Amino acid sequence: MLDPIYAHLPPRQAKNALELQPTFFLTRKVNLGLLSIDGLNTDCHPEQINSHPELDSGSAGGCATINTTTGPLKLQSDGLNSVDILAGKVIIEPSGDMKIEGEITIKKLNIDTTDVASASLGEGIIKAGENKIIINSKSVTSKSKIFVTPTSEVDSPLIVIDKKAQDSFTVKVKSPASTDVKFDWWIIN
Repeated sequence: MLDPIYAHLPPRQAKNALELQPTFFLTRKVNLGLLSIDGLNTDCHPEQINSHPELDSGSAGGCATINTTTGPLKLQSDGLNSVDILAGKVIIEPSGDMKIEGEITIKKLNIDTTDVASASLGEGIIKAGENKIIINSKSVTSKSKIFVTPTSEVDSPLIVIDKKAQDSFTVKVKSPASTDVKFDWWIIN
């Protein structure tokens, strides 16, 4: 059936428009070179429908997909501006920083520790006979929460004192350790 928008065209142009119509309307599939956008894909994956019943093919909503066939889909590939998703609920800055208004659920969190000077995760040792150590990290801010977890036996709790933004923090035990005190640390915020 011909869309009313083509009713004014001569029969041959109307036939051509009908054949091309699914390629030009975002309510149908669009192919642009190696990019395909499916704006009314009612064949949603079962896991999408289970977590979002409104995407069921029986509903008016449907679901949309964007696919490429030759490599990753790139957004803002020149890195000149932010990517805004869901009206500001997710923002990815050109620097790679990400701001998310909602919760994040992940199976495993990996922290990049290759840049030792800016690491937000690491290990430390308070040497026997000493009661503190300074840990250098540019990740420390005035709002940082720093978690320390002993990885060897300790006689007293480890505490974090003297946070210096963009520089360091100090981990201390109450009295000088009789043996080396090993610990892991993690900076958040």
